[in-house]
Amino acid sequence: MTHQELVNRLFYNSVSGVFYWRLRCENFKPAGSLREDGYILICFNRKMYYAHRLAWFYLYEKWPDESLDHKDGNKSNNSQNNLREANRAEQQFNRPDRKCYYYDKVRNRYRPLIQIGGKKIYGPSCKTEDEAIALSTDMKIKHHGEFYYG
Repeated sequence: MTHQELVNRLFYNSVSGVFYWRLRCENFKPAGSLREDGYILICFNRKMYYAHRLAWFYLYEKWPDESLDHKDGNKSNNSQNNLREANRAEQQFNRPDRKCYYYDKVRNRYRPLIQIGGKKIYGPSCKTEDEAIALSTDMKIKHHGEFYYG
């Protein structure tokens, strides 16, 4: 698919992140279907595309070099300001379901733990779970930068 083919057949609203089929100039029909995992798929010329990848191609006239990350974690929010290029490790930083501490039964204490590029980074041991959560949050902000999911 060329960029011109995409623009001729689909309109992308960069604020809402929604694609529309260009049936007639005055009558747009939303494109794509929502998958169970939260991503939107669009069939174009008998091939399936993720809407977030099409959005990138539509905006920048090139396919993303690596993976794309949804900043807010919402896989169906394909607005321009919610998409960014990210490698696999950076995408893992942007996951709210990550528990970044563990309980040490021997010492009867909690310990923050994050992982970057396969390397484990431990924080100091804590008496309470809340303290470990707070420390792991500080560690994620420091080490994950813009990809930290708060």
